[in-house]
Amino acid sequence: MIVAGIDVGAIATKTVILNNNQFVGWNILDTGLYPRQAAVNSLQYSMKQANIAYNQIQHIVATGHGRKTVDFATVVKTEIMACAKAAKQILTTSRIIMDLGGQGIRIILLDPNGVVENFVTNDKCSSGTGCFLDAMAFALGVELKELGNLADKSQRAETISTKCTIFAESEVISLVARGKNMADIIAGLHDSVAKKVVSLTKPLMPANMGPNSLFLAGGVGKNKGVVQALIKELGMQLFVPNDPQIITAYGAALLAPKTPPTTPLKPLTTTQTQPLQNTHYTSKTPGVGNN
Repeated sequence: MIVAGIDVGAIATKTVILNNNQFVGWNILDTGLYPRQAAVNSLQYSMKQANIAYNQIQHIVATGHGRKTVDFATVVKTEIMACAKAAKQILTTSRIIMDLGGQGIRIILLDPNGVVENFVTNDKCSSGTGCFLDAMAFALGVELKELGNLADKSQRAETISTKCTIFAESEVISLVARGKNMADIIAGLHDSVAKKVVSLTKPLMPANMGPNSLFLAGGVGKNKGVVQALIKELGMQLFVPNDPQIITAYGAALLAPKTPPTTPLKPLTTTQTQPLQNTHYTSKTPGVGNN
């Protein structure tokens, strides 16, 4: 059975296509102003990679911030359920999932059977999210994807005292003006993100957590500096899949019904004028292995 999972996030839209639970196509692109069209585009690129036609897909499961805009989906699921499903599928010992996205943080507690027992999300503040790191990268005049490599050169991380994105940006600019080392500033930002995430995580951590229990999902997980800061702050190892950004889309696909739909899929009509731009990223097989 061929199924697709589409995670329409506030910043990026991700699609995963599975054929009998095996990856055959996946894609990541900017959501932009038109989330439905982003979902259509991402699905089309994934179909091209998988070399399949739209009418071969039997179920489309939508999740994420803009899931309700995907009117051609056969099923809609929350990000919590989709991310939990993927994490348990990849790492059967998962108990705590840290899903760090573009605008949101979700910490999910699973019981030993993989059922969602509890979860917390960040408040309306964007600290600790991809948007926070993007704003800091802009303030420093560097590419977002370079933050992790630049932090490797740090000798002594600077302390970023505020968690607010606006005030943190002012603090970063002040540190630059005072001649502080760029790598040390970035390392300090990563430490700030880790402290925010761990402050949400620790209250949910069960007392009997064993090894290989912590799972990291979301685009922020691509930043190795944040990953290292999280490990240091937690004092525990952290499982990071090959492409953490598509984990929720993968989970959505896994949640597809096991029986064919009773009605054909709705057509992929284009209702907006957003240009079709391919920002397709490929990686090792998503969701398998640990970087």
